[in-house]
Parts: sequence; structure tokens; C-alpha cells
Amino acid sequence: MVLGEEFLCLPLSRLETVDVVIDGTRLTVADFSTLPKPDTFLVFAPQWDFLDFLAAQGATLPGFDLRMSTEATDLIVEHGRIIGVRARGPEGDLEVRSPLTVAADGRGSVLRDCPGFIAIGDAAHAMSPMFGVGVNYAIQDAVALANAIHDDLARGDAPEEVLEAVQRRRERPARTMQRLQRLGHRGLSRIVTATGERALPRGLVTLLSILSPRFRPRVASFIGLGLLPEHSTIH
Repeated sequence: MVLGEEFLCLPLSRLETVDVVIDGTRLTVADFSTLPKPDTFLVFAPQWDFLDFLAAQGATLPGFDLRMSTEATDLIVEHGRIIGVRARGPEGDLEVRSPLTVAADGRGSVLRDCPGFIAIGDAAHAMSPMFGVGVNYAIQDAVALANAIHDDLARGDAPEEVLEAVQRRRERPARTMQRLQRLGHRGLSRIVTATGERALPRGLVTLLSILSPRFRPRVASFIGLGLLPEHSTIH
């Protein structure tokens, strides 16, 4: 809770509803005030402010080591298992070794699966900007991984069966969301490219207006919480 309160002190924007205009009719499609308190709004924050916030919070933890301007260039593999990465930083090449290597370097990641390794976020499943849920799924991946692996990792181990279970757990909601994003792109394209004609039949727009109060909470949950919400179980 304290971490969330500190995050909300950042320069960010809060959004309580999502509205769309179809053929001149404004529809509220998501109402975040219906979500469980205190998370009753959507937040937009500059990425650099968010990352700086995470770095500052991490710096308070023992063993945290942030290497700025450092790029992972290759994996270190011994006896068929990944035990770290080779990287290049301001002071030259270096090696970072660990029982578990996590790729969280986005859709351009060149690191791939092997025992002792797991990818999360866009490095595992690139998300479209549609619905604005990419960062939600990346954080949920991280939470699911931390919940599953923290006891083993404290003993210096990262069992492959645990990593595979995390991947299976997060793969289903990620793939479902990717399919929904593709459908969303098609629908949005139809609306924005409609010229000289209605984007949707008048009757359908009227029906959406009538049903809007019913589907607003579900769309808010779909965007704000995701298809498989994750909650930290680490104390």
C-alpha cells in the first residue's frame, strides 16, 4: 500500500472513464470507479518517471544492483543451463551470473528460453498499445514469477518445472489478450476509415448506448485488472 501511495505522488494523469464517439454518439465503455477500492481509476505516467521510481525503490533493497547504459549481448551457458549474461557497459564488457536470468528487455529482446532463464513482459509476448494493458501484463508476469520462485531462489535454485509452470500460467491470458487486441484493431480501423457512411448501423449504436451501463464495469475490469490478476503472496 505504501509503495502505491508513493507512486501516486509522481506526475501522472488519472482517468476514471473511457469514452468513444461513434457516428456522433458518445459512449462510456469503461468506468473504473466500479473497480475494488482504492484502485478506482486508470493511471498514465511517463515511462521514464515510472522506471526512475522503480530504480529508487529497488535501491533500498539489499543486493540490488542497477547497471545503467548496459546492454545484455549474450547468455552464459554451462552444462546446458543459463547461469547469467554477458553485457557491454560504459566501462567495457562484463559478466553477470545468477541462478535465474530474467529477460525484461521488451519486444526487441534477443534472449531466448533455456533452463535457468525466463522472459516476461514484451520480451515474452509483445503487446499492442490497444487497450493500454502492456505494462499491466508485464508487472503481472513479474508478480507471478516472484510468487512462484522466491523460496527456491532464496536457496540459490531456480527449478525448471517452476519456471515452466509460470510460463503456462501467464501464457493463457497473454495469448487471449493478443487475440482481443487484434479484434480491437480491426474494429478501430473500420471506425476511423469510414468516409461518407456510418461506421456502425444506427440500431447497433443505439443498442450499445442502452447496454453501456451494464458492460462498463466489465470493460473496466478487463482493462484495469486483466484476465488473470496476480497478487503478491510474499511477506
